[in-house]
Amino acid sequence: CTENLLFQQMGMLNPDLIIISLGTNDAQGNYRNDVFSSNLNKFMANLRTSNPSVPVLFTLPPDSNKRGKHNSDLAKVEKALRDYAKDNNCAWWNLSEVMGGSGSVGKWRTQQMASKDLLHYTPKGYMLQGYLFYQALIKSYKSFSEKPAKRM
Repeated sequence: CTENLLFQQMGMLNPDLIIISLGTNDAQGNYRNDVFSSNLNKFMANLRTSNPSVPVLFTLPPDSNKRGKHNSDLAKVEKALRDYAKDNNCAWWNLSEVMGGSGSVGKWRTQQMASKDLLHYTPKGYMLQGYLFYQALIKSYKSFSEKPAKRM
């Protein structure tokens, strides 16, 4: 099964950090929190079989529209991911918040960083998202690594 192969290969890589970015597509259809949470739990259980102690960082989905209006299901996806992260000692980075919050995709569109559908991003927009994530990750790592070690 391809799915099992993915998790086996991830284990062979012996990663120091796993970054998981999901939720945008889940929020585009007829979103059901119970289905999303169940799928997330199954995915993470499989991931943990091959990577039991690797830190996980979730990137929460960017702001977007659905059927011509702001996608209100994104808040539900964000909450489900944050709750999972809190309960399972994972970190998260909120891309929608970094973009400017609810409705910010329209502002990104005026800057030619989001496509006309207000769901997808232009290459410039995806590059900026990557840059913002990188800066946040490096800043956090630098802050963590410069803290004095706790004495026992």
